[in-house]
Amino acid sequence: MIMNIIYSFSQGLQLGATTIIISNVLDNTVSSKETIAQMKKDENLYTNGLQANYINLLLIGPIYYIVVYNWLTNPDKEGFYPMDYVGIVFIHNLLYFTAHFLMHTVPYLKDIHNFHHKFQDVIPSNGNAVSVLEFNFAYVIPFVIGALLLKPNNLTFKLGVSTISILNTMIHTPAFKNLRYVSMIVTPYDHMMHHQTRTHTYSAPLLNFDYFMKELYVTLGYWKQIVILKYEHFKKSHHVD
Repeated sequence: MIMNIIYSFSQGLQLGATTIIISNVLDNTVSSKETIAQMKKDENLYTNGLQANYINLLLIGPIYYIVVYNWLTNPDKEGFYPMDYVGIVFIHNLLYFTAHFLMHTVPYLKDIHNFHHKFQDVIPSNGNAVSVLEFNFAYVIPFVIGALLLKPNNLTFKLGVSTISILNTMIHTPAFKNLRYVSMIVTPYDHMMHHQTRTHTYSAPLLNFDYFMKELYVTLGYWKQIVILKYEHFKKSHHVD
């Protein structure tokens, strides 16, 4: 059991370290101008952001990975399971959207989200520059719930986590701001506008549930108008008062 704990912690550590390396490389290459500007504007905030990365990705994440690996994954599944992978990514997107919306509407939850919004002009490493409470609530717990529901194997779970992590880094990368996708996908521009306005798009980092909700609202309104028109026509044709 001890060896399983050590191994699973190292798996989580590997994911976290990879995320830190990728985001820091982007900070100092394609986003170097923005990184320098952030340091000049508020060096303490920049440093606090990096410290949050280290705590969240190199300590908290790996601790959760011990739980997921030893009690929530299914070692009897061999190889890559596409449906489990899609499920992990979908569940995380949906639950993050829900958590993020709540962090903008529930007073207590607003407090745990405030640190992340101190970064208005973001750089890649700001993707994980969140408070410990937010990292638990909005970043990690959705993965735990996904693993609990789907029982993926370790390979599939790691790929799902890696996908979310890479996309989260991308939507905080200014060099990708002009990338445009279909409306159902969150773009870096969408998320950067959210940092500027605290509104606009609560979805991240892939599926745009804000778009889906808007389309659903429009569709329901359209259906409502049809029902009203048909009812009015029925009253006229049958002389109903």
